[in-house]
Amino acid sequence: MRRPSTTQRWSLIGLTVYLVAVLALLLLPVSYGALITAVWRLFTGDAGARFGAGWIEFAANIILFVPMGFLLTLLFRHPWYGTFLAVVLSAVAELAQILIPNRQATLRDVISNSIGAAVGALLAWLFVLRRRRRDDRLGR
Repeated sequence: MRRPSTTQRWSLIGLTVYLVAVLALLLLPVSYGALITAVWRLFTGDAGARFGAGWIEFAANIILFVPMGFLLTLLFRHPWYGTFLAVVLSAVAELAQILIPNRQATLRDVISNSIGAAVGALLAWLFVLRRRRRDDRLGR
């Protein structure tokens, strides 16, 4: 069995910390509607933006899952593994929310989480490719 690289070890540590924070955020019986509404009012009141609060939540879910796709891709050294696992974890988290008061499971959340995971996986893969090219140039 091959020994994990330093990048993989740090990715695993980062992923553990990240998952604990995300699980708390996703599974606590707290409604985040007031927070989303406050952010939406900030944008619509000051900037005059013309979009609904649902788009704020959609964007927040994308941002929330970028680190997951990034870290899983670095850990497994393959962008599809990171993206696929993040999509599965997103679906599981949404299903778990069915049992939690004041929470709603939605397909829209799974879609936005998946987009975020894919963006994170792409960024990590670009990082991996750049590093490989550098190592090839240096003869490592």
